[in-house]
Amino acid sequence: MALTCQLSPLVYAQIYAYLQTDSYSRAALAERVERVGYDEGILSELESGYRALWQFQVGQAGGNQAELWGLDDRHARLATWLLAGLRRQGEPSQELSAIIRREVGEQFQASFSNVPLPDVVQPIVIAWTLGQVYGGLDVALPAVPATDPPDPDVALAYAGLVSHLCGLGSLAQPWPEVTSSATIWRAAGIIDGLKPQPVPNLRQAISEAMTQAKDVIPAHVARELTLYWDEFRLVRNGLTHVVPSDEGYAFRDVADRASTWEGIQLCINGITYMVFNEVSLSVLEAGTGFPAAQLIDEISNELDGWVAGLADS
Repeated sequence: MALTCQLSPLVYAQIYAYLQTDSYSRAALAERVERVGYDEGILSELESGYRALWQFQVGQAGGNQAELWGLDDRHARLATWLLAGLRRQGEPSQELSAIIRREVGEQFQASFSNVPLPDVVQPIVIAWTLGQVYGGLDVALPAVPATDPPDPDVALAYAGLVSHLCGLGSLAQPWPEVTSSATIWRAAGIIDGLKPQPVPNLRQAISEAMTQAKDVIPAHVARELTLYWDEFRLVRNGLTHVVPSDEGYAFRDVADRASTWEGIQLCINGITYMVFNEVSLSVLEAGTGFPAAQLIDEISNELDGWVAGLADS
């Protein structure tokens, strides 16, 4: 499985259409693209190009959703560069995500009625980073971000977690103990990788990661996670050390806690926010180091070529 963000042109058509109808987004993005030599008209051009490509795919598919294909992750990276510019203090992106997911679903069902949504039309916007939901485990998780988080070890560890979760989604629950508890071990490792401490300290790493992501996690989710993480640390210790500590649990107390999706959903949700937030910040803070103008050139020319080819066919 290629764990990259490969979404349908329909997704991008709906994203760019919505961003032009929202007054705050339109103004913020106009300023963002002007800084790299474009005017806000490029958003409309991109929307039109993606829409035309989607309509071509629908015609070619002949009602068979298996014939649809996603675009490479350059398209997701450009969309995330734009979305990162919309970060405002205390405003997570779940409302935007819900709108895009709903509109994409409605447009897809208008062309392919009564069939499950394939991965290529399963977008999600977390921490102002565009991502793609993989597998059948959950409607919103696990998700692959537009581009890898900056640390290559964290990127590899997170990709492994997503791949593992996709595999779990095909198994009956409760899952085998070692197979399922591996999600707890990996999640803890990712947190340590995101916020390494001079002396290993999972509690401090969690605190720093949550503090950094607090503005992009919905308030009700943040409250649930705050309660969850202290328990998570004790569960991780029980699974890792087997012999209980004075403050923790024995292995027998926690062996079945990760055996169902309900038991690990909050953990995976929290890890996803942390990883996607890291991506969003890396894109936002990249400044002139992010090849925004190059991506706009490449994608705009690519879409123009498609549209011209369709007009001639």
